[in-house]
Amino acid sequence: MKCKGFSMIEILIVLVIIFILAAVLTPAYQSYILRGNRSDAIKSLLLLQIAQEKYRLNNTTYGTLGNVWSGSASVDGYYTLSVPSNGNTNYTLTATAQGSQAADTNCASFTITFANGTQTNSSSPNTDCWSQ
Repeated sequence: MKCKGFSMIEILIVLVIIFILAAVLTPAYQSYILRGNRSDAIKSLLLLQIAQEKYRLNNTTYGTLGNVWSGSASVDGYYTLSVPSNGNTNYTLTATAQGSQAADTNCASFTITFANGTQTNSSSPNTDCWSQ
């Protein structure tokens, strides 16, 4: 008479395979999520830049963060926004990773610098985060 079902060895082999796949795929998935969250920094900085230009239309200088943005969190909350410098013809906008996004050590900070009509986008420590 034949027994139906799986043997204990077969079940253990399947479990080992599942654990190996999970160990390999989990870091890749986490990296994918962190890269996807970078769009929050870019989106928030561009919205903050629009708010700066709107503020400048009615004032003689560009605004502080409190003048143009409510709070200091980015749109989705993965970054802390700041305006480290502002003046009549220039401003600097920065988004710094916070919370779970702080694990993204490749692109921890995004910056827009506008000075005398010229805009520069930068990031650190990796310099090409804007294109990723």
